[in-house]
Amino acid sequence: MFGYLRPFRPKLSVYDDALFRAYYCGVCAELGAVSPPCRLLLRYDLAFFAALKDAFAPEGPRLQKTLCPGRLRRLPAVRNEASRLGAELHLLLFAEALRDERRDGGVAAGLALPFFAGALKRAETARPEIASAILLMDEGQAALETARCDDLDEASEPFSRFMAGLFAAIAPEWAAETLRWMGLCLGRWVYWIDALDDFARDQKTGNYNVLLQKGWSREESAERLLPLLALCEDEALAAFELTEAPRNGEIVKNVLQWGLPAVSLAIGDGRPLGHSPWAGQIL
Repeated sequence: MFGYLRPFRPKLSVYDDALFRAYYCGVCAELGAVSPPCRLLLRYDLAFFAALKDAFAPEGPRLQKTLCPGRLRRLPAVRNEASRLGAELHLLLFAEALRDERRDGGVAAGLALPFFAGALKRAETARPEIASAILLMDEGQAALETARCDDLDEASEPFSRFMAGLFAAIAPEWAAETLRWMGLCLGRWVYWIDALDDFARDQKTGNYNVLLQKGWSREESAERLLPLLALCEDEALAAFELTEAPRNGEIVKNVLQWGLPAVSLAIGDGRPLGHSPWAGQIL
């Protein structure tokens, strides 16, 4: 994904802080199990996704010590179906990002692909339905970019629909429609915040950006988007609370209630998020 779905650490309990770290390390370990270079692709969204999936699991997550090549010591990690799914989803979305970069004329995509081709193939074999959904999303996105779409909702539609289907698929039947709405709202939020984050780069390169197509400046884009982003944040939080998920609720709610607004304000102000998995500054 993009690295925007982050917890807001000052509002996390010590336990939930450690548990999110364990999910983060678990997804990283699963990426390393596929291919060590894949660890370099790690983003924080997939730890959130793994925690969300486990929120409806019949049993709570079990931690196991896993060697961290970055810190050269063993760290507690969640290694289960949720972390494996997060890693494989991450690889499939990375493949989509490479296709998007190639459409924009990027050279790096062609250079990177051989290093990850085997890992991407294994992920496609393991998750064929998700791979097909991502291809469908990519085709829809490419068509809108070619048409130079200037409608915010329409431009975000392929990704938000993909997220809606993905979230519904990991939920139990009784929570599927509620999680579908949550995924739709988060998909719009991620697409719009990414467009704002990439504004200066896309303006320089001439790549497609729905905000540039609107004819807005960077300042006007932030001013117009922040209320829409806040609405998506509120809707996603309300949807999750309706599910009354049996576990990991405080982690998920922290990301939705505090992490997303902190990221929105940081990017709206033009501040870099940095490499920390936490949303960072106190509001």
